[in-house]
Amino acid sequence: MTTLLGIKTNSGEEAVVLVTDTQVIFGNDESKGRTPFYKTAIGEFWALSSMGTYWDGSRKFYNKLTSPKRYKDTTEKDVEKIILEAIKKERFIEIDTLNAEYMLADGDGESGTLQFLFGTNKPKIELYFIDSYGNLRTTQDLNNEVSLIVKSTDDGIEDSIYNTILEKIRGEDVGSSDRIDLETALKVAYEGMKKIDVDLYSGGPIDITVITKDGVFNYGKQIKKALADAESAAFENILSKYKKDKEESRSPDSN
Repeated sequence: MTTLLGIKTNSGEEAVVLVTDTQVIFGNDESKGRTPFYKTAIGEFWALSSMGTYWDGSRKFYNKLTSPKRYKDTTEKDVEKIILEAIKKERFIEIDTLNAEYMLADGDGESGTLQFLFGTNKPKIELYFIDSYGNLRTTQDLNNEVSLIVKSTDDGIEDSIYNTILEKIRGEDVGSSDRIDLETALKVAYEGMKKIDVDLYSGGPIDITVITKDGVFNYGKQIKKALADAESAAFENILSKYKKDKEESRSPDSN
């Protein structure tokens, strides 16, 4: 199961925060991937977090957006044009085409098609949900109470997470739920994502992306390293305990 959270500030510095899990499921047996799978593609002024089935077509789509130099028919200018054209027309036609190709190949209708949360700072800072047909929708289009979007492959948990985050926003010392600064956005998005850790097929290290006028900043690998360091430190503490017990058992005083 994949869960995506997006929240846009409306107090203090303008920003968009995208938070995803990094769990990946392989095949129909729902076995977990052992390596964190990062679901957010990062560009110079945009970030695209996805949920759905990952296949050869989607991998090529991501690679063209993030590494256009690998392809003779795509340049960085082409990618910028694609992104800005999608924002202008409120339609990401390449995503519609991608999902149409998937449905033809898979034969299972819309199930498994890719959907996205999309953040950008050009031409302005904005947060969108992109549906399977490539339509861009803001939080206003979705009639959401605050600038928050929660999407999951298990749509049964979306309202629960949305309401949890809304309660946390209202609990912050910011005056009202209409005021969300960057610190509050990060805190409530993180805590909202942690809510799904109890689900067997969600989880993994959390991936966080922050978009401001100064750029796009991803912290997924930093979080992964911090967790690995903490795990190593915990293991060394365990090892030192038993090493100490062993040394004490060899001590002459122990006899």
